[in-house]
Amino acid sequence: MLRRPVFVIALLVILGLGYVSWQRSEQQKVTLQNDGFTLSQSLGGTPELVIDTQARQMALVGPDGYERFGFDDYRGANIISKELRETEVNYRIELSLSQQRTRAIRFSTEWEARRALDRLSEILNAQ
Repeated sequence: MLRRPVFVIALLVILGLGYVSWQRSEQQKVTLQNDGFTLSQSLGGTPELVIDTQARQMALVGPDGYERFGFDDYRGANIISKELRETEVNYRIELSLSQQRTRAIRFSTEWEARRALDRLSEILNAQ
């Protein structure tokens, strides 16, 4: 009998924390835009990859802040997968940037990661 209320409380706490994290990320996007970034496209992921095609910049936005990169800093990207358990796989795009910096963007499926990487390549090649 005690399991059901504990489960419901745990679920509510998890949902609440997720909502707070989402709100903080949205606030960071507003701050990024107030700093002159024009959000042309969002490619998703965690942290979220957003693009400003006019200023030729991209940014990674999370609940604790954002990091901007110029298109000139981009050196390449790969999709990397890591098996967490027998049935669970973690997919991420690893961005290679100038000065030997790398940044990882997590996705829940390979399809989402591939779609984001393909779209990023299209945007960068069009510039």
